[in-house]
Amino acid sequence: MTLSVQANEGSSRQATVTVTSGSLTRTLNITQSAPVVAIRGTRVIECFGRRGYVNVSSTASAVPWNASERIAEMPIWDFVHIADNIFAIRNDTTRRYLTETSGGITHTSAISGSSRQHWRLIPQANGAFRIRSVSSETPNVSNALYIEDGNFNISLSSRSNNNSQLWWIEHIWHIDPNDEYENWFGVWDGRINILIETIGTPPATFNFESRMVAARNAWASALGITTLFRAVDNMEDANIRAYGGHREEIRNYLDQTETFNARNFRYGVTSIGGAIDPLNARVDEIRAGGATRTVNRLSGNGNNAVLMLVFSDNGVPHIHDPRNISFATMSAIHELGHALGYRGHSPNPNDVMLGIVPWHVTPNETLNPAEIEHLRQIYRMFRN
Repeated sequence: MTLSVQANEGSSRQATVTVTSGSLTRTLNITQSAPVVAIRGTRVIECFGRRGYVNVSSTASAVPWNASERIAEMPIWDFVHIADNIFAIRNDTTRRYLTETSGGITHTSAISGSSRQHWRLIPQANGAFRIRSVSSETPNVSNALYIEDGNFNISLSSRSNNNSQLWWIEHIWHIDPNDEYENWFGVWDGRINILIETIGTPPATFNFESRMVAARNAWASALGITTLFRAVDNMEDANIRAYGGHREEIRNYLDQTETFNARNFRYGVTSIGGAIDPLNARVDEIRAGGATRTVNRLSGNGNNAVLMLVFSDNGVPHIHDPRNISFATMSAIHELGHALGYRGHSPNPNDVMLGIVPWHVTPNETLNPAEIEHLRQIYRMFRN
C-alpha cells in the first residue's frame, strides 16, 4: 500500500492508515513534522531576486542597492523565537516589530503577544525562506498572507509561485570584532584563475593538490558559483597562486620574489599582493548597524593578485600524523577564503575561518552556515 499526503507549506504532515486482513485490523497514525528553523539573533533580510533589503519607516519597504554610489544599506533585524518556526521580527535600530494589519505591514514599538506580530518562517529547498503572517493562517491556511517584494514596496499577498515571496535570511558581520580587518571584504568579478603548485617533495599523504581541490570545491559550493575557478599552469595567468610543501622549501622558493616570514606559522598564510589602491580599484560600501564596511573589487590586473601559501610543518613526525593532514585541508579552505575576500577571522572556535586553531582541537574541514553567509551575501550583492 502506498499513501501520499499533501500538507500546507510549513505545516506538519499527518495521515492515518488502516489495514484490514480478514478479522485483523490495524490503524497507524503517522506525523511528519515540518523542519525546525534554527534562526536566532541578528540577521539581514535580503530580496531573493535582486539587490535590496527589507527596511521599515512608517511602513515596510526595501532598501535598494545604490548602484551610482556603490553603497548597500543593510537594515538589521532581531529574530525573537516564539515557537517552532514562529518569530517576532524586530528592527535592530528602531526596536520596533513587524506587524500585520488588515492585510498590510507596519511596525509597532513593543510586542503585544498578538499573532499579528508573529511570523512563520518556511524554509525552501534552495535555502531561501517564505515569511507568513501567523494571524492570517486561520481559519484557512490556504488563504494566508506572505511578505512579498513588490519592486521595493513590501506588502502582504496570498501564496504565489514566484521569487517575489522568497527571502534570504542571513548572518551579518560574522567576524571577530578585535580583528584588524573587521571593516574589510573583497569580491572577485568573473572567473578566477588559480595556480596550484607543490614545492619540494612532501610525503604523498600530504597531497597538496587534493587539499586545494577540496578547498576550491567547498567555496564554489558555498558561494553557489560552480564556475568560479579556472585552473591555470603558470604564474603569469594566475589571480590566486597556491603553494604547498614544507615551510623552509616554500621560504626558499619565494625568497627572491615575495616577502614571507614563515617562522610563526605552521600551516598557512595569505597575503594580498600589491596595495589595493582606491583610485585604481572599484570600492563599494556596506552600511549596517551604525557601521560602514569597505568592499574591495579584486581583479586580475596584477595589482590585486592574491598570493596564497599553505604548507606543512617541517617536522617529519608531524607530517605523517592524520591530524596534520586534516589541518592541511582546513588550512587550504581557510586560506582560500581569505583569497576570495573573507578578510578577517571568525569568532567561532568551531569554524574553518577561526584565526588560531589549538593543536588539541579537532580540525574542522566543513564550512559552517554563518561563515558561508558572511562572504556569500557579499558576492551576491556586489559581484557583476
